Formats: sequence, structure tokens, C-alpha cells
Amino acid sequence: MQTPSFIAFVALSIALLTGCSLRPVRISPGSNLTDEISTQNILLDQAQLSHVDVLASKNYEVAAKYQSLAKKQNDKGKASDEILETVGYSRAFLQLATLEATSVNSRLGKITKARGEAIKAGARHLPDQLNELDEDLKFLSVQKVNFSANQIASLQSNYLALEREAIIHSRLKKFKKL
Repeated sequence: MQTPSFIAFVALSIALLTGCSLRPVRISPGSNLTDEISTQNILLDQAQLSHVDVLASKNYEVAAKYQSLAKKQNDKGKASDEILETVGYSRAFLQLATLEATSVNSRLGKITKARGEAIKAGARHLPDQLNELDEDLKFLSVQKVNFSANQIASLQSNYLALEREAIIHSRLKKFKKL
């Protein structure tokens, strides 16, 4: 029996190889624009918690750009069908990114677990260090080859070190407030 991540990988590969055009997710024309935009913001935030923004960065970035465009269109009072189509494209690219990230995560799960712990510890307050490690993870995520145990262990170790730094940083901030 094939694993879900293998099936997702095969589906993604077929879609990319056949050059199928991506269509927006259909959103009911009677939908509330504010609710749909808000829901998509939540979906993008949830995807970050699952590391989709790093493991499938290109499609995630496209989804985020469409979402930003939808917000601008809404602020300018554009037609609701145009805005809903833009949100639909954001959802479609986010779905594609999530599918891609699921496949990659099956190979890099130890690293993403360490990254998650670093983020929980407050690594977003240390953006330079987090971004540097995330660039390494993005590089690994687009590679279609198996990684050496040393590569995985090294990046995992670096995220764990960042977690320690984030904890120290957060405790020092609390101490300074006293």
C-alpha cells in the first residue's frame, strides 16, 4: 500500500509534468467578501505552522501575493466576483503548496519538528537567524534527491540551537522588564 505522501508526490508530479493550468478554487458568488478574505488569512497562517511557507515556498508566496491582491481589491471596492476569484487563486496555490509540503515533510520531518520547536520558543523574534536556516531548508526542500544523515542532523541541530537562543532571548527580555 502506498503512503499518502507518496500519492501526493505522484499527483503533484503528474500535474507539473502535464503542465495543467491551475484554476481558482470556486467560491460561491454570494459569499461574504470579508469572511472569505479572513478565512484565507487564517489558512495561510495555519500553513505557516505546518512549515508550508518554507517547504513549498514558491507556491506559498504566490498564494500570499494573491491574498494581498484580494485585500487591495476589496479596499478599492472592486467587483465581488473579481475579488472572490483572486481569493480562489490564493486558495488553489495554497492547496498546491500544502500538497508539495506534505511530500517534502515526509523526507525532512526531523528538521521541521526542530524548526517548529524553535518557532514556539520565539525564534520569530530572531529573524536573521531564522531566515538563514529557513533558506537552507528551502534549498533542501527543492532537491529531489535523498539527503545524507549528516545534512539532516546538521540543520536539525542548528534549529535546536536557535530554539535555545530564542529561549534565552525571551528570558532576558523578561528579566530586563523587572
